[in-house]
Amino acid sequence: MSATQNNEARKAAGPARPKPGTDLGKGWLGKTLAGTFCGLAIALIASGFFMLPDTKYNTVFDKYQIAMWMVPPIWLAVLSFCYLFRDALRAWLWLGGASVAGFALFKVLAP
Repeated sequence: MSATQNNEARKAAGPARPKPGTDLGKGWLGKTLAGTFCGLAIALIASGFFMLPDTKYNTVFDKYQIAMWMVPPIWLAVLSFCYLFRDALRAWLWLGGASVAGFALFKVLAP
């Protein structure tokens, strides 16, 4: 098959269409808000879990700096991956559920 025949065959087939349900940009505002607010909560929970052991008699002051500086990377990671949810409602439910479960677990484990 020559190059011109191949081009004619592509034109006859029409433009390539994406598969249904693969639009990752659907509901981007809701996903962004879910990633922003719930992502911050998840990052703060992770920082709290990092500080949980030995909170009463903590003599290592570098641990406070590590806990403080681990919040932005976790927050941005959640914010980056929040667009992989199918829609904004799923993002809110999963990230909000993870936030609530993390706070509940932290409340149970914290002294």
